[in-house]
Amino acid sequence: MFHGLKQLLPQSVQRMGASQQVDAVNILKEAHKIIYGRLGEDISAQVKPLYVKNKMLIIQCESSLVAQELKYREQEIVFLINKRTGKQSVDKLRYLS
Repeated sequence: MFHGLKQLLPQSVQRMGASQQVDAVNILKEAHKIIYGRLGEDISAQVKPLYVKNKMLIIQCESSLVAQELKYREQEIVFLINKRTGKQSVDKLRYLS
């Protein structure tokens, strides 16, 4: 009759309707790790993943040059985010500068 926390937590999160928010936080964390790993500390310091809406990851960039570099690597970043999250979480990136 006893259930492990590992089993109960995902069910509780889903019941509360918080699973989308949890997924979004995981996507933002993975995006930051990927950008840091692929573009280095200097560029990742100028980039901030903000939120996910309709499978679009919104990213704030300090300059248009940084946004252009991210645009150049968009397919790679989207692929890696989806691979790490285990589902089609993001289809596209949008840049704000």
